[in-house]
Amino acid sequence: FLAGSWQDVDGTPVTQVQIDKNGAEKAAKVRVDENALRARPYLDVTFTPTTGESVDATTIDGDEVELMGADAENLLFLSVHRLSENTFRYVYQGQLDTGLLTVNLIAGSWRDTAGNAGVANKQQVAVTCWNWRQKW
Repeated sequence: FLAGSWQDVDGTPVTQVQIDKNGAEKAAKVRVDENALRARPYLDVTFTPTTGESVDATTIDGDEVELMGADAENLLFLSVHRLSENTFRYVYQGQLDTGLLTVNLIAGSWRDTAGNAGVANKQQVAVTCWNWRQKW
C-alpha cells in the first residue's frame, strides 16, 4: 500500500506510519516471512462471532471469502493466517486493477466456538491505481 493513496471511511488519508506499524505488528504474529507476505495482495477479515465466543479457527480455510470486480477473479488464493482471535489474513497471488472490489463473506462457511454458523456479509471498496512514472 502507498501512503496517502487511500482513505479510511472518514476520508482521512492513511499514513506510512500506520501502514508500517499495523502491517509489521500483524505480520509479526504470522509465522511467515514478513516481506513475502507484504509483497502479495492480501485482505484482513475480522469475523464477528456471537457474544462471548471466538472464531473456530478450524473452520477457516479460505472458502469464506469471495472476491469480485477489479480483476479479483484473476487472483489465486494462497493461504490464510490468523492475526488475532477473530481476524484472519487472506493472501493471494496476482494483481488487482482499478475498479470496485466486492468482498462477499459466504453464509455458513465458518463457525464460532459455540458452533454458530457465520452469516453472509458484503463490503465494497474502490481500488485506484496511480502511475508514479507519469510526467505532469
